[in-house]
Amino acid sequence: MKRFFNILTYITLVLTTILVVQALYLTYFPFKVVELINFETAKKVVKRGETLQYVLDFKKNYNFIAQVKYFLVDGIIVSMEDGSTHRSIGSFTVKNGKVIPTTILPGNYKMRIEMTYKISLWRDLVYVWESNYFRVE
Repeated sequence: MKRFFNILTYITLVLTTILVVQALYLTYFPFKVVELINFETAKKVVKRGETLQYVLDFKKNYNFIAQVKYFLVDGIIVSMEDGSTHRSIGSFTVKNGKVIPTTILPGNYKMRIEMTYKISLWRDLVYVWESNYFRVE
């Protein structure tokens, strides 16, 4: 019986060590989930209510799900619709569009995308990308 408890103790110690190493890895390893290559808007002038087309080139290195938030920024941050994406590992070119709110004030803006990747229970990686400036009339 004593031998059984010794074996159980060693198995518990090995499993605990594996879990601690995994937790430390997920907490402190410097993940580079995505790398931005290019982010720009297709038009330099857009009217309120129109669709602003943009091109986003990026490379994804790890397979995590992203929560995506879109903003228009000109000193005041205007939130747009949120979403999520799950792309596999590789390089991507996304051509998409967002409707400019009709309530937005005219001025020079840039589009901001915030991508949040949940790496573990206690670690989130947030990437913030901004496009070139464009004018809203």
